[in-house]
Amino acid sequence: MKKENPLKKEYVLARDTVQLQAVDTVSLSATKIKPITSQHREIALALHKELPKVKQGSNVLRGVVRAEVRVLDESKNCCAILNVVQMGIFKAMEEIDDDEFYHRVDLQLVPQLISYVRSSVSILAAETGLAPLMLPTMDILKSIRNNKKADCKDGEK
Repeated sequence: MKKENPLKKEYVLARDTVQLQAVDTVSLSATKIKPITSQHREIALALHKELPKVKQGSNVLRGVVRAEVRVLDESKNCCAILNVVQMGIFKAMEEIDDDEFYHRVDLQLVPQLISYVRSSVSILAAETGLAPLMLPTMDILKSIRNNKKADCKDGEK
């Protein structure tokens, strides 16, 4: 019998008890540095999340995901930078204490908003005349595991 991953169980609990109520595109920007002269290009993606521990009402939290996408040519030179900021409003679907609610929203923030970020990047690239850009899909459990490791290291400082 296969043992269930405790991280997956925690993620499913958070997913089922915290719901994304609304999403807003806070900002979009693009900077073209130089033309991309070939079909070969890569992207470098940096994601940052912000989740203040300030409730926005009864069992409501607001979180932000910031994405910076650098479009690189075959020589790894940056040709364009796209910035997208998405905000999500999350609501607890059951009574939970503030710390647990924050933790569950923290688990859900990037997984819930990444599809909106992906869409905004694609649209922004098209609007600025770049060839279509598709952000890669992500392994949610791996992302949560990496965030937990980073949080532990931050706590040591």
